[in-house]
Amino acid sequence: MSDTSAATHLTAPAYTVAEAARLADLSPGRVRRWMRGYSFPVGDRLRRQRPVVRVGHDGHASHLASFLDLVDLLFVKRFLSTGVSLQRIRGALDEARSILGTDNFAREVFFFDGRNLFLQMQDQGNAILQLMTDGQWTIAPVIRELAEQIEFGGEAGSGPVGGFAQKWHPLGRDRPIVIDPRVAFGAPSLVGRGVKTANVYDLFVAENERVDAVCSWWDLSPVEVGRGALRAGTRGVRFFVDNNLSPGLARGMRAFGEDVIHLTEEFPADTEDAEWLARVGSRGWFVITRDDRIRYRSAELAAIRKSSVGAFFLGGKNRSRCDLIQQLVRNWPIIKEHAAKTRTPFAFRIPPAGSKLKSLPLD
Repeated sequence: MSDTSAATHLTAPAYTVAEAARLADLSPGRVRRWMRGYSFPVGDRLRRQRPVVRVGHDGHASHLASFLDLVDLLFVKRFLSTGVSLQRIRGALDEARSILGTDNFAREVFFFDGRNLFLQMQDQGNAILQLMTDGQWTIAPVIRELAEQIEFGGEAGSGPVGGFAQKWHPLGRDRPIVIDPRVAFGAPSLVGRGVKTANVYDLFVAENERVDAVCSWWDLSPVEVGRGALRAGTRGVRFFVDNNLSPGLARGMRAFGEDVIHLTEEFPADTEDAEWLARVGSRGWFVITRDDRIRYRSAELAAIRKSSVGAFFLGGKNRSRCDLIQQLVRNWPIIKEHAAKTRTPFAFRIPPAGSKLKSLPLD
């Protein structure tokens, strides 16, 4: 593939604000501000803040994000999670742009030592340049983990350094889902199949949620359907709140844009745990419950293992409704991170204080 054709599929406008927000797990408003910039009042006049992610390549403005822009959104999101300001992120990109002419963080040459952001200059004997040397960076290991979800290689356009992002494995490289701008118009698809995960999910619904029927129709494995396409088809990570927590909790989380449903929205309130655990696991959803006894009852434990359920248990006794809400919200970012990256089946205890989740045995 030539550099020109590589640049075309990597930088072509492909994702609306809503689509980019869904894939990157950001609010549409935040994506819009990062892509297009925004204005804010300063005294009696408006001040314009430029975008963080450069949208519109070769001098052509666009309201759509390219694949490289999408990956940049992921990196900016992770930078912010470590406490790095948008101002400093803009400064680092400006500095890199003046050296390489690149508009993207989606490059293999950006890497981290746990504290500083560096840029590797291949055309200068692999010399290492530290960016933003006047600032104190605190880059967490989670940044490196994001880079491990991305396949780099080749070049996109001219410049001394290649290694642009080529593919993104949003659930990790051991899962059968990939976002490849050359396949399915950049939509999430099954690795090596070219089938959109959304299409697999639609067929799953049409076939009355029968995984075997979907497998037969497209010659897919149960793993590809159950642990891959269904999770992506339900718009990423979906959480299922057990009946020992209030339906209002699920509604409140949804009001803030989170994909959370309550047991009573899918099943009768008296449904046996083993039954709903099996259904929830087959759909690739994640359980949030207070019922720690589930792990010790043979039928429920068998359902967790067989259906590959990921479960989060709210720890602590005599917790008020307000306590439980605070406990869940405080740990929500790390809960979502574990759900997206940890191989199922699993169980984690959400602590009543602090923010370190404890892995629980399932034997």
